[in-house]
Amino acid sequence: MKLWEKNYVLTMCLIMLILYGSIFLILSNSFRLNLRLICEQEKQNENNIKYALKSLLNEDPEHTKVKLYSEELKKQDTYVDLYDGQKEIVSYLPFKIVRENEQSMVIIKEGAHRYLFIFDSFLYQDKDEISLCYMGVIDEVYNNHQKLVRVMLLISSLITIFIACMLYYAMRKIYHPINNISHELRTPLTSIQGYAQYILYGKINEEDIQYAGTRINEEAKYINEIIERILVMENIKNGEIHMGKIKLEDVWESVKVHYPSLVVEGDMQYIIGDRTLLQSLFLNLLSNISRAGNDIIITASEGVIRIQNREDYIDPKMLDILNGNHRIPKERIKGRGFGAALCQEIASLHHAKIRYESSEDFGTVVSLLFDTC
Repeated sequence: MKLWEKNYVLTMCLIMLILYGSIFLILSNSFRLNLRLICEQEKQNENNIKYALKSLLNEDPEHTKVKLYSEELKKQDTYVDLYDGQKEIVSYLPFKIVRENEQSMVIIKEGAHRYLFIFDSFLYQDKDEISLCYMGVIDEVYNNHQKLVRVMLLISSLITIFIACMLYYAMRKIYHPINNISHELRTPLTSIQGYAQYILYGKINEEDIQYAGTRINEEAKYINEIIERILVMENIKNGEIHMGKIKLEDVWESVKVHYPSLVVEGDMQYIIGDRTLLQSLFLNLLSNISRAGNDIIITASEGVIRIQNREDYIDPKMLDILNGNHRIPKERIKGRGFGAALCQEIASLHHAKIRYESSEDFGTVVSLLFDTC
């Protein structure tokens, strides 16, 4: 597993721990609050029933109205037992419960239902002490909690999937240039090291020294190009972009310092963009297609800038990758990968599209199509 993949897994584990831990705490506190509220409601309901029963007992010594009232309560999932001492007045509890401690109010589960049971509730009628046992169904708070848990799990799962996708994309985008840079730098550095050792330890003539020195100089220039690209990318990421009306003639003059034989044609004079980024864009494009020779012509007209090298050729597979803006395989990254990706990013900032064409007949043509100029 790669380093960025390990970082991705660890980050996602941390995010999920925080997310699901927070949801668990929220649901637990919400359930306790709702349970306390419903217990208070049932306690208030028990007090109301107690007051009603006390009135009925005073009016009806035969307890007929008390029984009718208790039956109505039963239809509403509220049950009472009423005793005058040891004498039963009414008994509508669905089951008997044995009191195990001194608690006056307990929650019990029987079958598919949950009940709130209240002990030690007394009514007083004249000199007689009448005890009341109250039982109310409190399934609603548990059912609502289960529904809330399911909804929150669904929402959190969707959030997790969204975060996972976005984080994966972001970390791939962050680490991908680093991987590209490492592969770009490794080859020229290895080459420089090899030629340097060849000069130091080998018995070579002046011609070989001249050749090795030239190769070292070329690879050093290539490393310098990579560093410039990194600086440009850093400016892009930091938002250090200054858009304005740029005179193309000034841009071509800067580019011709590196490519003296460059030929520029066309009537396009101005372009909207950042001069530093545009200069980097053209230098990178020229670098990508000048490896087979410097016979390069630039044509700028009607919002399209075409860069052609008749001596360069791109094979169809690489051409598809470049035009599709796909990830370039590591084994083919040297020479086009890092620069091509940077060109795509700069072009996108200037609302432009890059199209690559290549043929053995006309060479390679890179077209920049600008929306506004």
